[in-house]
Order: sequence, then C-alpha cells, then structure tokens
Amino acid sequence: MVNSIKKSMVEFPSHIDVGMSRDIKAFMDGSKEILSYKITADADSKILINIKLKECTIPLAKNIFLKFVNFVGYGYFNLYIKEELGEQIKYLYITANQEWYGTKMEVFIS
Repeated sequence: MVNSIKKSMVEFPSHIDVGMSRDIKAFMDGSKEILSYKITADADSKILINIKLKECTIPLAKNIFLKFVNFVGYGYFNLYIKEELGEQIKYLYITANQEWYGTKMEVFIS
C-alpha cells in the first residue's frame, strides 16, 4: 500500500498558480525561525523549496512544516511523506482542492 501511495504522489499532476506562489513566499518571509530559503520549480511544475533554519532540530523542522501546511494548504486534500536525510529533512507534499487541482512540492529543511 505504501508503494502505491508513493506512486500516486509521484504521478500527481502539479499546477502552480499565482496565489499559491504568493502564499509560499508570504509564509517564508513571515517566519522568524527561517534564516534563508530558495524556491524553484521543475519542468513538471513541482515546487522545490529549500529552507535553512536559524537552528535546525527535528521537532522545530516538523513544527515549521506543519505551520507551512496550515498556511498554504488547500482545505480539501493534504498529504505528505517525511524522510530524514542526515541533517536534512525532506517532505514530499501535495495539496489539492475538491477538483483534485493542486500543487506538488518537495520541501527540504536544514
């Protein structure tokens, strides 16, 4: 079942809209714990976000990510997978509305 969820997440058609882009930037600019960040997108419209915290701990990274989901996520569907990669945490995150129109993101926190 886990492999089927991961496969569905990889195949999810991502869309980037202006409102989502503004919300992501507003969250990053408004967070006191974030030292720096970089936002890019790949050819499949997946948003790639690299966040450098002033002080990175797993609990703080999780807290920042959950605040991020609460701030930018659509109210209908939010799904994420977390991986700990040494000193970096990676989230594959998908948020969508009732029509399954949404955005896929990879969020790296260190």
